[in-house]
Amino acid sequence: YCPDEGMSLFNSSCNAGFFCPSGSYSGSAVACFQGFYCPSGSGYPHPCLPGTYQNLSGQSSCIDCPSTGYCAFTFAVASSLNLTRCPRGHFCLAGGYMPVPCVAGTYAASEDATSCVVCPNGTFCPLEATSIPSVCPRGYYCAAGSVLPSACPIGTYGNQSGLSAVQDCSMCPSGWYCSSAGATAPTQKCRAGIMCVSGANQSDGAGDAGGSSGQSGYCPAGSYCPSGASAPTVCPAGSYCVEGQVAPSLCEVGTYNPLPNQTACLTCPAGYICRPAGVVDYTQGKVCPVGHFCSIGLQNLEAGRCPRGTFSNATGLVDILQCRPCPAGMYCVEPGLSAPTGLCSGGYYCSGGSAEANASACDSRLVCNGSACGSCGGVCPVGSFCPAGSSEPTACGAGQYCGIAGLAQASGPCDAGYFCGSTGGWTARPDGGVFGFGRCPAGRYCPAGTVVPVACPRGTYSSTVGNRNLSDCVACPAGFYCPDEGMTNGSIFRCSGGYYCPAGMTADSPAAFGCPKGFACPVGSKAPVQCASGFYDESGLSASCTECPSGYFCPGRANESSGRAVCPQGHFCVAGVSAPSACPLGTFSSSTGMSGCSSCPVGYTCSVAGTSSPQTCPAGFYCPAGTSDPVPCPIGTYSSRTGMSQVTDCVMCPSGWYCTDVGQLAPARKCRAGMLCLSGANQSDGTGSMAGAAGQQQSGPCPAGSYCPSGASAPTACPPGTYCLEGQGQPSPCEVGTYNPDPSQTSCRTCPAGYNCRPSGVVNLTAQYLCPVGHYCPAGLRNLEAGRCPRGTFSNAT
Repeated sequence: YCPDEGMSLFNSSCNAGFFCPSGSYSGSAVACFQGFYCPSGSGYPHPCLPGTYQNLSGQSSCIDCPSTGYCAFTFAVASSLNLTRCPRGHFCLAGGYMPVPCVAGTYAASEDATSCVVCPNGTFCPLEATSIPSVCPRGYYCAAGSVLPSACPIGTYGNQSGLSAVQDCSMCPSGWYCSSAGATAPTQKCRAGIMCVSGANQSDGAGDAGGSSGQSGYCPAGSYCPSGASAPTVCPAGSYCVEGQVAPSLCEVGTYNPLPNQTACLTCPAGYICRPAGVVDYTQGKVCPVGHFCSIGLQNLEAGRCPRGTFSNATGLVDILQCRPCPAGMYCVEPGLSAPTGLCSGGYYCSGGSAEANASACDSRLVCNGSACGSCGGVCPVGSFCPAGSSEPTACGAGQYCGIAGLAQASGPCDAGYFCGSTGGWTARPDGGVFGFGRCPAGRYCPAGTVVPVACPRGTYSSTVGNRNLSDCVACPAGFYCPDEGMTNGSIFRCSGGYYCPAGMTADSPAAFGCPKGFACPVGSKAPVQCASGFYDESGLSASCTECPSGYFCPGRANESSGRAVCPQGHFCVAGVSAPSACPLGTFSSSTGMSGCSSCPVGYTCSVAGTSSPQTCPAGFYCPAGTSDPVPCPIGTYSSRTGMSQVTDCVMCPSGWYCTDVGQLAPARKCRAGMLCLSGANQSDGTGSMAGAAGQQQSGPCPAGSYCPSGASAPTACPPGTYCLEGQGQPSPCEVGTYNPDPSQTSCRTCPAGYNCRPSGVVNLTAQYLCPVGHYCPAGLRNLEAGRCPRGTFSNAT
């Protein structure tokens, strides 16, 4: 600036905080503006640089933006602090105008950072400007400052996230292998037959030497390695194992192994069967079973079965000769039996060693020069029988016969009419040629199977031979008796008198067959003879009967202890009758033992023959003495009482009613309207019969001037205002135009002129019936319309 006049040089610098444009004469010419700075000697203001600002005027320098943020570059004047916070993933320095991103492997988790932090163990920061580290994934590890995760090597795995060193990776466990880097779990179990130790990376016996730890190899002989084996398992007893075996091999049938860790099995000794496979101790439940023999090392139990015709119920046999022959009476059809199959078939016998139920095959061990030696039974011979299970034939028993060979039981009993008294019978009808066999003799009978003929019992006899049944013994004829057994002819005795002998009696006076009361039994009677009609017997054991007395009847049958019966009620009995006689109609008998009947009393009826109690005469009827048919009350009368004895007991039909039929219990009905019914009327139409019970007058029409409603017993006078003709049931009201002031009239009077008699039934000509105003009423006017004053006229008078 040039502070003085007339200066030829300028050598004065403008003051700091001011700027001096051309022609300035003061060192503080113009104060520096806000957002600008003016160092000493400034000819113009300088704008604040990016990252700085100035909020005051007259300043020689600008202020740096604080390190807690940055002042973003802008073309506007920086006259105030425009601070933006430093973002996460970045850091900011003092005077900065933009944030600096964190490099990979570092991070800034919060705003306003002034520096970045190294990514911690177990995490990685793969990009610039990382604000949050990424957790190291499973199968990897991440050291501090890691940009990318490092894979767990083969033979290891990482099943957790956030690992920070290779040592944090887990060794592959024994029995497993890990074949790839970065594994999160073992690859899989070690394959069967291979053994994998910790850190194995293969499962084929050739593990990688560069693995983290060990490797794998084949399972040793005497042991086995299942899938996933980490160590060999000792081969158990009852099995054997060769090198590389997955599982133990069971000892084959016919061998055993009592020890572990073996590579082969032992041969089973004789007397034992080592089966199924895997036998440990042949003495424990492996003894040769019943029905078998077991040679050394027997593999197929079928080859050790006892042959047909034999069996064995013992265990531990070592030779075929130890099998037992089938016992007598039984057979053993299948090989390998522990007990006989069953009993020898009926009709055959089995003596021992039979292989069939009919002994057609024997124990195959019984051979002589290549052929069967001896017999083991056969078919049962004639005269004998063989039940199932026979060891030898059985002779046919006494009373039986065996007619053919091969019988399981006797053919049957000897035929009826014959006897077989000994054993070994061969025919049903022996002819007597052999002692103890023959035809049944006379006086005897022989049922089927008879050993000793049976004598005909007392009361019977027989004169023929060959009798078959007791029925062939003939009963002693009726009227006779047979006292001895085995009688052969008609040595017959007559039955004693007073007794009767049915066929087959053994005594002449059998107590059970004494002649009963009401019967007679002469000597030699076959049966009691009933007393004839009109006779009786009251003592029993009689030869004749007595005539029946009066008051009794004797029907000829023993229905009473004496053979006679008391004459019953309603009947009479004279001497010598066989049946009671019923009392005739109109009579009765109320007691028993009567010889005659009584006449029916008055007021009662005896309407059936044999009456024992008279019946009361019914209502509507009367009954004189000796009545068998009640007499009805005549028409015009009735009766509701019972027990009447004469017609005068019937009641006359009351006035106002009529009785049309005989035997009525009450009047028929009321007299109909318009009719008059007097006492004893039998009709209601005026034509009643004059034959009334007491000759009373009957019925007729109601007289003129009166009316008779239904049931009228007297006429009723017709009232004023009405009229009544003959036979009228109700009075008729006087028609319109008429009136009637008197009772008992048969017609009505004509209404006089000047009156209007309406409605019907007018009695007297009172003021209410005067001809009304506007009308005129001639005599007998019926229609008031006809009495209206004509048009053009009027009347105000009545």
